Amino acid sequence: MSNNLDLFIEKAAGVYTIYADGRLDSSTTDFFGSFCEEKVDDNCEKVLLNFEKLEFLSSAGLRNIIMLTRKLSESNVAIYGVQPAVEDVLNVCGFAVFLKIEKTAEEALAAIS
Repeated sequence: MSNNLDLFIEKAAGVYTIYADGRLDSSTTDFFGSFCEEKVDDNCEKVLLNFEKLEFLSSAGLRNIIMLTRKLSESNVAIYGVQPAVEDVLNVCGFAVFLKIEKTAEEALAAIS
């Protein structure tokens, strides 16, 4: 837990869902990176990023997402439940071109299955 970001992970059958609540910016990027490094282990095949409660995403946060996709490959990472402001950042930066961004967890899992 960071001052501006809470993270929680659920693991089920090789699919890990990371729930982010708060801000993913320069003040929380080290926390997010360490969390993913520690929690996303060799048993992980796919990652779903639940951004329903993510209020803000900066370029520092985008770097964390890139690092996660490099670890697993972009075809095994999907984002869902994105708030409009965060979705705008993802779209403007071109992340929608190579990442699956869906409305629901079910759609996100189907997109990377």
